[in-house]
Amino acid sequence: MPLDVIHPPPFSVVEESSSVAVTRWKKWIKTFQFYLEATGVNSQGQRRALLLHVAGPEVQEIFSTLPDPLDTLDLVVAALENYFSPQVNIKYERVLFRQVKQESGETTDSYVTRLRKLAATCEFHDTNDAILDQVIEKFYSLEHRRKALQERNLTLDKLLQLARAMEVANRQANVIEGNSGNNNQVNKVQYSKPVKKTYYNNKQSKPDQKTYRPKEFVKQEL
Repeated sequence: MPLDVIHPPPFSVVEESSSVAVTRWKKWIKTFQFYLEATGVNSQGQRRALLLHVAGPEVQEIFSTLPDPLDTLDLVVAALENYFSPQVNIKYERVLFRQVKQESGETTDSYVTRLRKLAATCEFHDTNDAILDQVIEKFYSLEHRRKALQERNLTLDKLLQLARAMEVANRQANVIEGNSGNNNQVNKVQYSKPVKKTYYNNKQSKPDQKTYRPKEFVKQEL
């Protein structure tokens, strides 16, 4: 085994929502599998022992309570995943999923990524379809929602393509309109008409008494 391969940190079993625990465990297992590939360990017995050693004392304690004989790595991983999974309340996880809205300034890609993480514990029959419905309902932009509802046979992939195009177009339009507004302001200053001054003499009608009269008019009147 190469000595310079750094193993993952021990898995911490803390009190948290079951969905978070399951998600963390799955991520940790993926990291551990990369570690196994780097070490080159092939024996199932050694891989099992290495998993329990690296996972740490908390996982070892859970493992000691599992009834079935677990002689291979795959059996241990499956048993530990089952240990966390039954604690997941599917109805509750779906309520959390349905409450997630797109935030102001958040791209649709980022929003879908958040939904996909939550959907991992919801056990939807069709995850993409559930995400599609949620995005359309919780779109931050009314324009995006209307455009999506106009499309027939819309899929999640098509929705993402549509949203990306609209988001890019909106950013470009904002840049153009911003520059246009600045240019119009400059032109307004440069080409504004000079103020026309009106002077009166004694042949012209007198201005209203309350109106300011230039000195020239006063002299001529005198």
